[in-house]
Amino acid sequence: MNSPDLWVAFQPAAAFRHLAQDERRGGRWLALRRPLYLVLLLAAFGSLATSGRVSLRLLIGCAECAAFVPVLAIATLALIRGRRSRLPFSRAIDLFLMGHLPWSLWVIAAAAEWAFVPTVTAYDWLKYRWVWELAAGVAFVWSCLIDFWFLRCVFQKTPFQAVRDLLLQRSIAWTAALAIFVGSGGWQVVATRLGL
Repeated sequence: MNSPDLWVAFQPAAAFRHLAQDERRGGRWLALRRPLYLVLLLAAFGSLATSGRVSLRLLIGCAECAAFVPVLAIATLALIRGRRSRLPFSRAIDLFLMGHLPWSLWVIAAAAEWAFVPTVTAYDWLKYRWVWELAAGVAFVWSCLIDFWFLRCVFQKTPFQAVRDLLLQRSIAWTAALAIFVGSGGWQVVATRLGL
């Protein structure tokens, strides 16, 4: 495979074993390119989902809202890194975020629906949301498998340590993400039901 991202997505063990041997530094750009791509992707999705097009105003606003996603990923990566890793942290960030490809595909598919399907039809398709939930489940399992091999090959964790650290990373990142996304709306629902 030509693309390292596709190689990681479909053969994570072999890809990470090879990519972990590459000791190029890359500095800040290497640490920033995938987080910036991720923020841009999520911001474009937000713009498409709210207006059916990408506008600079919505792109900037959505980017501000999406910036916490790579920040959480990087923070939890620092937490689970361990002391045995000799790989520069900028390279570890770059390799770790390669595991976001399954979610990127899911976001692109959802953005395409909101961009190319009339809003009324898109809302009518909500009765088939189980398709999106199934696709999200596939993306979740696929990304966990990629990240497991990242931990095994890049950070040289044992299988037990890799599963433990993956569970830790996911529980922290997903709990924080749900608190950010659902928390504000959830409190409004609770307050409304309590008559506050």
